Parts: sequence; C-alpha cells; structure tokens
Amino acid sequence: MSKGGTTKWSRKRRRKEILLYKELHPLATLTEIGEQFGVTKQYISQFLRSNNIVQGKAKRRKDSRPIRYCKHCGKRTQMASYGVYYPVVCPECKFYHKKLLVHCAFCKTPFYREKKTIRYKFQNKEKMIYCSLSCYHKGEKDGLTKKRTKAEIYRNALYGNKQ
Repeated sequence: MSKGGTTKWSRKRRRKEILLYKELHPLATLTEIGEQFGVTKQYISQFLRSNNIVQGKAKRRKDSRPIRYCKHCGKRTQMASYGVYYPVVCPECKFYHKKLLVHCAFCKTPFYREKKTIRYKFQNKEKMIYCSLSCYHKGEKDGLTKKRTKAEIYRNALYGNKQ
C-alpha cells in the first residue's frame, strides 16, 4: 500500500476510468471529473495533460436567440437582438413589412408608401394619397383633394379611387 490507501492496481484502474469518463463526457469540467473520482481538479488537469488530451474550455452553450417565423413568408428566422419582440420578418420581406402598395388618386399608378406615412395621412383626414407633388396639385385643381371619412381613406389606400 502506498500513501492515501490506494494500490498501484487501483490507480491504473482509476486512470482508465478517468480517460473513459472524459471520452464519454467531453463537456465535463475538471471539478466535476474530480468529484466523480474523489480527486482534485489539479490532479485531473495534470493527468489529462500527461496523456495529451486537450482540455480547452468547453462551454455548454445554447443559442439563446429564439427561433421565430417570418410574418410574411413563414420561413424560420433567428432574432438578431436579445429580448426584443418586434414583429419578426426575414431580410427578404423587410421592405414589404414597412411599406404598403397603394394607388395614386390622380394617375392610378400603383406605388409603395411607408405604413407610418399612410397612418399619418389617415389621422389628418386627408382625402387621397398621391404618388408625387405634381399629382397632388393636379388633384387639387380637379377637386379631389378634400377632407374625407376614415373609411374612404382606407378604401382608397388599398384599392385606388375606383368608383
């Protein structure tokens, strides 16, 4: 018997078991392995180093960014920022998320306008949505540019001025 009450045979067996345990549990820390076999983490570190086993800092990490689905196309998307819960859209759909297809009240040309701009016009009860300032002035001359109800504004924004 040597000091510590272990024989040479039991040390060899313990070393084999440590190697086997490390293979089966590559993410286990030195402290966890030491507690499993009743030795210090320093002993485990020296033993693994002498057997040329890489001990890099293995981290048990999960990708904590939640996986969500695009509101427009339904594809899986990972949120870039943490804890932010804006409506999730993929980069391909970002344009369509912020803009709406509307029709000019004067020339009937379809064009995209930001939702917040349409909302602003809606709140100010502007009668029509125009693609340009020149169409706005032409609409003024024709009498199209008047205050109107919310239903008229919404209907015109989505379908144009079809009557």
